[in-house]
Amino acid sequence: MIEFAARYFAGDRPVAEDVIARVDEELYQLTITGAGFRQSFPLEGLEMESRLGNTPRVVALPTGGRLESTDHRVLAQLERVLGDGGGWLHALESQRGPVMVALASVMLLLAGFVWQGLPALAWGASKVVPPSYDQQIGRAALAFLDREWLSPSELPDGQRERIRDLFDEVVAYAAEPRAMELLFRAGHPVDEEEGIGANALALPSGVVVITDEMVAMAQTEDELVGVLAHEVGHVIHRHSLRGVIQSAGITVLVGVLTGDAAGMNVLVETAPAVLANAAYSRRFETAADDFATAYLIDTGRDPVALGTLLVRLEESLGGADMGYLSSHPPAARRAARSSAREATPNP
Repeated sequence: MIEFAARYFAGDRPVAEDVIARVDEELYQLTITGAGFRQSFPLEGLEMESRLGNTPRVVALPTGGRLESTDHRVLAQLERVLGDGGGWLHALESQRGPVMVALASVMLLLAGFVWQGLPALAWGASKVVPPSYDQQIGRAALAFLDREWLSPSELPDGQRERIRDLFDEVVAYAAEPRAMELLFRAGHPVDEEEGIGANALALPSGVVVITDEMVAMAQTEDELVGVLAHEVGHVIHRHSLRGVIQSAGITVLVGVLTGDAAGMNVLVETAPAVLANAAYSRRFETAADDFATAYLIDTGRDPVALGTLLVRLEESLGGADMGYLSSHPPAARRAARSSAREATPNP
């Protein structure tokens, strides 16, 4: 016989009554006895809510009423009779250690997906984006930049032609099958002093934009070539497209991977704002640096030229918005890395 004290709430009134509940396992029934009444219910009609800490347990009755009791030891016996085996909420609560370990494991898995899985999926997705979408994204991004941040270049024609020749030499070295183009812009909107200033950008379409201010910042041809090679490195690794896909969200990513036209269209629509405001990851910047350094070494140029330029740019910006450098590793570290590459050239 199982017996416990409880509060009884009839289904038709909210007032509770003190009762004694007894369970007859042979008859498989529950009987409650109160002041002037007695009721019996078959056990198969009972429902027990899961235990939550030391709060009262509820036994729902088939008539719509309920019993509430804090005699958890006896109620555990009733659970076993009913075949419930114990409430899952209480089981979770009573196993906080394992639950916290499981929760931490889930969080680590999610972090691992964001850190490694998402970039890997974006890399795979970038390979299946048709060239026509690359071009659409590039045109839309350039139009956005020209409208918001840039204005026509004021460099002399002869200077632009010389820089284009240098760019073409880097492109030939890269042996990239996609066409690339170098465009010149002033790094501020028309009639405004503030803008992106000394900067260079690589678009998914293969277009590289360099500002007059970045050209002016370079004190040697090798420094300018280092910037051009760095941006070509972004193009050949498809960093801008991969960054857009990662930033667009998992829905768009899945759409791109499955070739869904709607996902592709969303990608085109969101890309300009993403490209204008998102920075490359440090991993992307390092890969582009490595390409630029390899080019400078293989062509007999100063391998630390890019690092030297960026140290100067970093010093000129001081505490202001770092712009071109916002996502880059510290310039001094990049220069040191380039020096190390020079000391151990590629075989």
